Amino acid sequence: MVIAEKRFVTNMEVYPLFESVFSACMTIMLVIFPVICAIGLIQLVGFCFAIRDEADMEIVFGDKRDVKNQPPILYYKKRDRKSGVTKREFYTTIPMERWKEKKDAICDRLDIHMIGDITYGGKKHNRGNQICFESASGRITAEREIMYDDEF
Repeated sequence: MVIAEKRFVTNMEVYPLFESVFSACMTIMLVIFPVICAIGLIQLVGFCFAIRDEADMEIVFGDKRDVKNQPPILYYKKRDRKSGVTKREFYTTIPMERWKEKKDAICDRLDIHMIGDITYGGKKHNRGNQICFESASGRITAEREIMYDDEF
């Protein structure tokens, strides 16, 4: 980029009074443009990884009242490679009681089983607009008793 900038500056005819301002602007652009591109790339990668979980949450909370105004936004997801536990945090305006009511639907939709309970997010787990839960892959079914048919 520096070489392209040098070629561009040498081919441009700038009035001598504005030459120092022009060279300063070109130097700033040489620094700012790659930073903006890097931030955009990071946001694109984050969007690609979060879109599936966010879409699943919109399906679970299918009410227009909850999802239309502010759908849950996944802003933290980390998977521990050793234990296979995934921690997810969502920013949402949906109250905690609705999350707890829909716990089974969340597990079914994401094909996970939750470890522990759904809690508030933040450093001290006290932020009401952040919902956090830990999960592992695979749905664990409830144990069922063996059914016998005595008439058959």
